[in-house]
Amino acid sequence: MKHVCLVVVLFLLTAFVKAPFSILQNDQIVLAAALPDHSKPFPKVIIVSNVEELYTAVNGPNDDGKGNEGAHILLQPHKYILSAFVSKGGKILSRPNMGRIEFQKDMQIRGDIQKKPKNNSGLQKNSQVKGSESIIDGSQLPPASFQLNEGDAAPKRTGFIRMGKGNNVLSYVTVIGNTAENADGSAVALSAIDTDLCENPSVPSDNVSVCSNTTVRIEHNLIMDGQTGIDIRNGGARSMNRLLTAHISDNEIKNMKTAAGQGITIQNSIGATGAIIIAELKDNVSHFNKVGIRVMNQHTNSGKITVTSNNDWFEDNEGNGILLYGGMDINNAVTPTSANASSITFNGHNNHIKNNGGKFTLYADIGGVYIVGGYTAKVPGRTSNNFVQMNLTRPEFSNNKDADVNAYGARSESTGAAGVSNSVNVLIHQAPGCIVKSVNSNPASSPETNIATVTKTP
Repeated sequence: MKHVCLVVVLFLLTAFVKAPFSILQNDQIVLAAALPDHSKPFPKVIIVSNVEELYTAVNGPNDDGKGNEGAHILLQPHKYILSAFVSKGGKILSRPNMGRIEFQKDMQIRGDIQKKPKNNSGLQKNSQVKGSESIIDGSQLPPASFQLNEGDAAPKRTGFIRMGKGNNVLSYVTVIGNTAENADGSAVALSAIDTDLCENPSVPSDNVSVCSNTTVRIEHNLIMDGQTGIDIRNGGARSMNRLLTAHISDNEIKNMKTAAGQGITIQNSIGATGAIIIAELKDNVSHFNKVGIRVMNQHTNSGKITVTSNNDWFEDNEGNGILLYGGMDINNAVTPTSANASSITFNGHNNHIKNNGGKFTLYADIGGVYIVGGYTAKVPGRTSNNFVQMNLTRPEFSNNKDADVNAYGARSESTGAAGVSNSVNVLIHQAPGCIVKSVNSNPASSPETNIATVTKTP
């Protein structure tokens, strides 16, 4: 009887308070997921304590990725080591999705908020230590786990935690990435966490989005090791015109040093024409990576990215704290071979950009912030009419290699200009002593239509 009363009371409380709630299991109170709006049905809560239970919860009872839409999965303290194969009935069988964790629509995965990781760096610059003893470990997955075969309009590589169907949440989890490299030095795993799942996939037609809009929340996690910690991505032609909204808060991302090595990536990529990303960042720490955060419209046209960053720390990275590319073309073998008419708006408040540079460069001058309106790596003339607006209010700059802000209207690694009519405009408020450099185009174009402007105000 006491168990019934307790559950009823908790249900009534959570109808008014949007906060983590508790349920009774084995005569103990355990923390479960936060309820959605009280007008919505009571969510299915699935408590798991080992990796087989996790796979069953994520993939559904029939291993078809269905049946648990909208479920809240609570991870008990445990190290969940992912694997591509499983032994059943004396046979070695491939797991669904080669062992990746792929969210169903409106699914949430949460760790145990009360169990903090014992071997964390102890960083508490913004709030408490990130992550928990609920650990998802993708370090042992083979290369095949990161290769996709979802059609020509889809991305070809991915991460081992995939989000992007409806409203997905990942919180209070420690994530261990995959550091394996291919023979050419490229990363086996594109990322740890990716948002490239597509709801309602079909063959794209003229400028019609075939991936539904999506919202993801990635909060209170510790993410370490690999190439990219968090990849916020509209990828492939099937993401044309898709709106991706991302809320990224109170995470620590570190030790991303495989290949390009980015803590956070936000990108419209490879044919995602007209795709839009709105990303809200707050109280994150991205450090000890090659790059803190990289934002770009890569091999895509008419992409739009808006980032709001509040009290985020981009420090102690080997290359740059922040990289912004309005339009980027880096690979002759990728279609489309252009990146035109795209834009990035980055609004930063009270950001900490310190101790970056000295060991690594990724198409950039190492240091604090590096911005390019239009960039080409090999062939000139492929990026035009791109625009980047960066507004920084009360940023904390210190001890960055070369400069705190490097801005280029256009830049090309080849002998000709990257394109025409690319522009960068940077406004820096209340940052005395900030060291800035600006170049309209490198190499120069004639007549010069690329522009980079940096303005500092008291």
